[in-house]
Amino acid sequence: MPFLCSMKKILISGASFAGLSTAFWMNKLGYKVTIVEISQALKKGGTPVNILAGTIDTVKRSPETNTYLTQINKVLAWAKNKSWYTPDFMESLKKTCEQRGTLSPKQAAALSAHMAKLKIR
Repeated sequence: MPFLCSMKKILISGASFAGLSTAFWMNKLGYKVTIVEISQALKKGGTPVNILAGTIDTVKRSPETNTYLTQINKVLAWAKNKSWYTPDFMESLKKTCEQRGTLSPKQAAALSAHMAKLKIR
């Protein structure tokens, strides 16, 4: 009988932005993460990395940092097994939120009212 490991493991080489970001998300996905770094001390310099351009927009569209997107996903998850519920409105809000990173005040109020009506917290 082969040895079966119930814990998924991953080894990440490099403790820079990419390595640490990957480690963070892999950990959230349930992996046991090990990071190795060749440098013995914190580096005072290195390859300059511009994290402003696309990164901030990506973070804004992420469900982990975007409250509206998290709420929309809650409604869609709730509606999954409800044949009587038509998710068109929520899908529309989700698309807007993913593209713009936020909702307009009217859309946010409509989302809030929708969640209250369905008793979703």
